[in-house]
Amino acid sequence: KLSYRPTTKDEISLATFIYSNSFQDSIFNSIIQRSQTDSMETQNLGVSFQWVHRAKGGWKTTVKGVHTDYDFYYDFDIRDLRNNRPDEVGFKRNTIRENQIHLIQSYSPRENWDFSVGYQWTQYQVFYELDRSRNSISTADEVLDQTYALHTLFTRIQSDPEARIGIDIGLRTNYNHKNMVIFLEPRVHLWYRILNRWRVHAQAGSYVQFVNQLLEFNGDNIGIPTPIWTLGGNPTLPALQSSQIQIGSIWNPGSWVIDIQLYSRTLRGLNSLATGFENVRRGEIIRGDGQILG
Repeated sequence: KLSYRPTTKDEISLATFIYSNSFQDSIFNSIIQRSQTDSMETQNLGVSFQWVHRAKGGWKTTVKGVHTDYDFYYDFDIRDLRNNRPDEVGFKRNTIRENQIHLIQSYSPRENWDFSVGYQWTQYQVFYELDRSRNSISTADEVLDQTYALHTLFTRIQSDPEARIGIDIGLRTNYNHKNMVIFLEPRVHLWYRILNRWRVHAQAGSYVQFVNQLLEFNGDNIGIPTPIWTLGGNPTLPALQSSQIQIGSIWNPGSWVIDIQLYSRTLRGLNSLATGFENVRRGEIIRGDGQILG
């Protein structure tokens, strides 16, 4: 990460990361005369740019751009050594391209209070391909390529985090341009400091995740299980939506910290894909919901 201050009121920063990993293995079973070879590669690249300008009167302007690139590939070969013929072969590829532009205007009328509004443009490009065969007969052949832009307006009001009574409230409005669907994400966090070392708080919110994991149930039970990332927010693949309520208390007696949290979370839009089953239609996405208490 690089940072540069051309003036006392401006700051420019540039950050990047590069990740690459590969895995290969080969297993030989002399009893049944079979071998299995697996190969896996993962690459991830990210670049971000940010400019922050601070003006008089507590005003701050932030402009930010982000690009990420994820590429995953896996293949396997299970071979009968008695005739040197592949019994089961397959591969899986998954790519995610994401571009973001953030425009944020913040205002702090007095110390430790903050009001902000902003706009975020996000472009998603998600692709996955899954192919498997046994004895030259296809058991899985799935391809999905999706691209769309998301427009988000958001606002947030935050009081002094050290105040006796505080609030942090916000709203994100997401518009899926391709499917003309609106998703709302309201959030609120309240706290009350009973004593200097004892605070109780409560928070609630709704959250939407558009790039989410597609759970694969492999009836063939071959190869190494790996995740599949998909792009939700359309009639075929819904976005992953969750609602969460949480209450808690934090007490600091001396050098100790006692933190008690209770929460309930509801999930909607869990997606799964079944492959390698004879009685399940290929490419059929199965939806589900979830409930978490903790």
